[in-house]
Amino acid sequence: MALYLFWRVAIRELRLMGVDERWTRFLLLDEKHVEQVGPTDAALIRCAKDASEHAFILTHDEPLWGICKKERVPCMVTSEILVHLYSI
Repeated sequence: MALYLFWRVAIRELRLMGVDERWTRFLLLDEKHVEQVGPTDAALIRCAKDASEHAFILTHDEPLWGICKKERVPCMVTSEILVHLYSI
């Protein structure tokens, strides 16, 4: 499934919202998360937890989504949005 439409809309909306992009230090990441999903996704989880309750992760990765749901980190799978976009 082509995600170009989704990412085009997402990038535009994030720019309009003035989203605060953050970096996190590798050694501050949860070792369990690094082992399960790697440092990139572990950093996403860390940033979402450090942000506010309004920060969420948007992913196409089911394992990352599962970890987020388990740990109550707000997360949405891109396929959920694509279903909505293509049903309009």
